[in-house]
Amino acid sequence: MIYSPMTHTVWLSTGEGITEVDTTGVPTGRRADQFDGLLYHTASGPAALRLDTNGMIYHSSTAGVTRYQSSLDRQNTIPPRLDFRSIKYSEDNAGSNELEISYAALSYTSERQVRYRTRLRGYDDTWSEPTSETRARYTNLSAFALPRTYTFEVQAANNHGVWTETPLTHEVRVQPAWWIKWWALAIYSGFFLALVAGGDRLQRKRLIKKEREKARARELEQARASAIRISFRLKLRPVKQKSNSLLSVSGLRLPACRNPQTFLILW
Repeated sequence: MIYSPMTHTVWLSTGEGITEVDTTGVPTGRRADQFDGLLYHTASGPAALRLDTNGMIYHSSTAGVTRYQSSLDRQNTIPPRLDFRSIKYSEDNAGSNELEISYAALSYTSERQVRYRTRLRGYDDTWSEPTSETRARYTNLSAFALPRTYTFEVQAANNHGVWTETPLTHEVRVQPAWWIKWWALAIYSGFFLALVAGGDRLQRKRLIKKEREKARARELEQARASAIRISFRLKLRPVKQKSNSLLSVSGLRLPACRNPQTFLILW
């Protein structure tokens, strides 16, 4: 790490070359690596980075020493031009699908230093980490009831970290599996409602049957109680009649009966 009093910036040695940052650690966009002429991307040795009074940077590595004049390095402000190389999408009725997209960027300086970041809106709205990978692949994208639309987006940055403002996009429409399409769900719902209605109807019939049985049992109980009362009244009538006969003859003087049978007949 070396400090440049002329630009008030700091040059750092990384695994990919040297990078300039400001005093707060934010990259300025200027960097150099093997594609820019460094003999080797990683600095080594006790004096890996040196800066002379003219602003010349000396980069020491196992391959030798490289001189780099940062003042002659012009900032590349033109973002790369992106385009799709190929787009492949396949799916079946079982819900299995695969999306594979290849892309590339045209840069007027070093295409090897172009970095890409991608995202699939509807699946993950977070940008991926910058990488040199020029292909993206997605499998088993989900959809429920109705088709679902995903939007693939890719951005590119040139060798000085200037990103394309408007991402390159491609939309893909994913169909749900046949058993979770809207018409299948409608059939399931109709069957479920019919099952619920049938169960409710059966339950109502059972309740009505129980109420009828209870009413019939009450009627039988009432009829049994009425029969008992009538029978009891019929048994009481002879006793009352006998009591009345005794009262009517109580004032008479009955002859003495030596024969008990005669008494019973009189009785």
